[in-house]
Amino acid sequence: LSDSLTKMKRFYEDALQNLDDDNFSSSIIKEKDGMKAQIKISAEEISTKVSTDTMESAISQSAGEILLTVGATYATQAAVSSSISQTATEIRTEVSASYETKADAETRYNILSGSISTVSQTASSISTRVQSLETFKTSVFTQTADGFTLDGDNTTFTGVVFVTDNNQRKRFEIFHDESQGYEQVFIGSYGQGGLPVYIGNPGDVLYFSECSSIIWGANAPVAVFG
Repeated sequence: LSDSLTKMKRFYEDALQNLDDDNFSSSIIKEKDGMKAQIKISAEEISTKVSTDTMESAISQSAGEILLTVGATYATQAAVSSSISQTATEIRTEVSASYETKADAETRYNILSGSISTVSQTASSISTRVQSLETFKTSVFTQTADGFTLDGDNTTFTGVVFVTDNNQRKRFEIFHDESQGYEQVFIGSYGQGGLPVYIGNPGDVLYFSECSSIIWGANAPVAVFG
C-alpha cells in the first residue's frame, strides 16, 4: 500500500507540474437539437460561433480587429448576411442579400435579386456604397472635410435645394412646385434682391433646343436664336 501510494503521489505531482497550454483543448463544442455552439481560443484569436440549420452568428476578436457576422439561408434559397468590422482606423458595416425562387414546379432556381450595402467610417471620411449584384450598378456617397461626393447613375433630390453665400445665407434656390395645380420648376434667387445668373463660360457651346443661348440681363432673360 505504501509503494502504491508513493507511485500515485508521484504521478499526480508530475502531471500538475507539467500542465501547460498543450494540455488543454483550444476548442469547445456543444451540440443539441440541431443547434451548435463553438468557442476557439488561440494565442492570436478568440472566436465564438452559434449556428442552426439556417442561421449562424460569429464573433472574432484579435489584437487588431473585432468582427461580428450574422447570416441566414432560407428554404426559398434566400441568403442574407451582415457584418461589422472594427479596427483602430476603421469601422465598417456590410449587409448583403440574394434572393432566389422556383422557376417552375421542378427544383431549378433563378436568381431574382441581390445587393450589397456598405458603410465605412474612418477618421477622415464617411462613405456609403450600394451595389446591385445583377446590374453591377453602384452608387457611392462620400463625406470628407472638403465636402461631399455623389457618384451614381441617378441622383434624386426632394424639397428645395439652396445655394448659400459665404455667410451661409440662402441666396439661390431650385425646387419643384405643384401648388398651382400643375407642375413647374423654379430656378432663381432666394429672398430679396436678384442675382445675376451665368450659364457657361466664354467659348462654351450651349444648346437649348432651337434656342442657341439664353442671357440673363438686369430685367429679364433674353433668348438668342440662330
